[in-house]
Amino acid sequence: MRRLLRVLVLDDFEDEVHTLLGALAQCESPRLNIEYTGQLSAGLDRLCAVRVDAVILKCPLEEHTWSDILQEIQHNSPHTAVILYVALDDQSFAIKSLVRGVQDYWIRGQAMDARYLERSLQNAYARKRSQRRTHKRLHELEDVLNNIHVKVLQPSIVLCAFCKKVEQDEGEWVAMNAYLNSHQESPLLRAFVPGVCPVCEAQQEYAEKQSR
Repeated sequence: MRRLLRVLVLDDFEDEVHTLLGALAQCESPRLNIEYTGQLSAGLDRLCAVRVDAVILKCPLEEHTWSDILQEIQHNSPHTAVILYVALDDQSFAIKSLVRGVQDYWIRGQAMDARYLERSLQNAYARKRSQRRTHKRLHELEDVLNNIHVKVLQPSIVLCAFCKKVEQDEGEWVAMNAYLNSHQESPLLRAFVPGVCPVCEAQQEYAEKQSR
């Protein structure tokens, strides 16, 4: 069963608000709880005071820029879905606003069926929840990546082909186990290349002389 949605009709649509509120009133109860405020500032204060699932906002706004209002809604009430109520001439703007975080838009003056409005509100709320889950997972992934400290593009590690000792950065040759134990602070992404340590090199030169 779908949950009850608290919907706020924000700003003054003059005569149009009565048509919109009348259509919303015909939506099946108790799925929608409709509130209306005729002042933009009062509506924004209401968003901060109570949890609102969806807000219906007239566009374009006469005294405020649209981007500022959208940012304020997203900052103060990030879980609230935004639906624009636009004139036919503003339809192209409404479509662009979908990319900026608006969940849906309605066109003023068009006949609006109660079932359509309720379905649109429910879908807008579900879309907002999905977007918030996606953003949360992206932030979690960023945190994981930021906490990974990997040393990359470092010089190769020279491994003696005879005794299997490893040459450290300062030139000292140590056993493989000792080297790995001293480099546990970060993942090891350095390639091993074959070489010969001074002791094994001297032994090989001595063996060659003895064989002559």
